[in-house]
Amino acid sequence: MVRNTPTVGEGLRNLVAHQHLNSSGSVPFLKETAGIVDFGVAIYETGITGFEQLFQTYMAAAMNYMSELCGSAWTPTAVFIPSAKPPDWTHHRHFLKVMPTFDAEFCALRFSAHWLRKAVTGADPAHFQVADRAVARAITPTLVQQTSRALRVLLLDGRSSGDDIAQALSMHRRTLNRRLRDEGTTFQSILDDVRFEVARQLISASRIALDDVAASLGYAGVSPFMRSFRRWSGMTPGEWRELSAPHKAKTGAPRSRVVHNPS
Repeated sequence: MVRNTPTVGEGLRNLVAHQHLNSSGSVPFLKETAGIVDFGVAIYETGITGFEQLFQTYMAAAMNYMSELCGSAWTPTAVFIPSAKPPDWTHHRHFLKVMPTFDAEFCALRFSAHWLRKAVTGADPAHFQVADRAVARAITPTLVQQTSRALRVLLLDGRSSGDDIAQALSMHRRTLNRRLRDEGTTFQSILDDVRFEVARQLISASRIALDDVAASLGYAGVSPFMRSFRRWSGMTPGEWRELSAPHKAKTGAPRSRVVHNPS
């Protein structure tokens, strides 16, 4: 479907809308601000391990998408990877065509918005129509999945309220609460799950300051974030980071003692 859309922008927007049909646990995003585009991926599924490898794999896949849609002349202006800088980054620099920014708060390629208007060479309208009909027949994700995905993307903009999510899902807040209750959960539980997962990623895989982690999760300050993290995991963010450090790897990742009964 993506390969046969008329323009790069339409192709990427179709990918964002329908990627869940290919895999779950992560969600792509496309953000355009002042002529600059961030095309990236965020993980929302709880309990994921191997963040460093996943983030680098996502960026490799995104590079392949963009090269296929735009041609070999395309290059990003920046690449952001939310994991610590490796001892040897030669292959990253060679493959990504720029020196990536490690210890970032999100995972994305950045490029000029004019590429979104580029026509996709070789796009076949007939193939697109076949794919479009197949997508229309596909199973819709559960509301819990939709909420988790929407919430993860909204957190990139510092938004996390129930009203924000209800608006993103085109429903009334009371309807959202009622339908989530019918699926055996609540908005607050999903918010805790997603926030804890993002915090776990940033604390384990990167050296991002805790103040920045708190801000990326929509907290007004680091203190309320630290209280929440202790409630989720039974330890402080600093203790979790220490146990996740490479020299602790032989003992395995820290086991959380989550109180809110995660999904």
